[in-house]
Amino acid sequence: MVLSALTNILFGMSTAVAAFGLFWMLNGWFQAMGFPPCARLMTHWFSPKELATKMSIWNSSHSIGAGLVVVLCGYLVGWDWRLCFFVPAAIALAGAVLLGFLLRDTPESLGLPEVEGTASPTSLASRHETRYGRVLQLGDVG
Repeated sequence: MVLSALTNILFGMSTAVAAFGLFWMLNGWFQAMGFPPCARLMTHWFSPKELATKMSIWNSSHSIGAGLVVVLCGYLVGWDWRLCFFVPAAIALAGAVLLGFLLRDTPESLGLPEVEGTASPTSLASRHETRYGRVLQLGDVG
């Protein structure tokens, strides 16, 4: 998010068409980098039963945010077209700082119980071993 905001600042500072194309490409690339960590976080915080609903809301928020930025830029362009890049970049930087302070990767990192159904395969295996003993692997018999 920070890289995307910085790219938008550079976009607003440039005037060359080639720079616009470069910054547009970089911005899309940086925004695409956000999906894997967000998807990982969602799977740790929501059970499989509610994950599809939460992912739908999260995905819809992108379209709602884009629509709000279009309206915002409609007002900003009256003063200077560059504000259409600087103001959303400032909002994104503020959001990134806020997420940096408030967002945690798992409920366990805050002392909360694990969300049902979100255990990783390695933690499931270790939990099985503590309850039932070590599971024989192929090649252990001999």
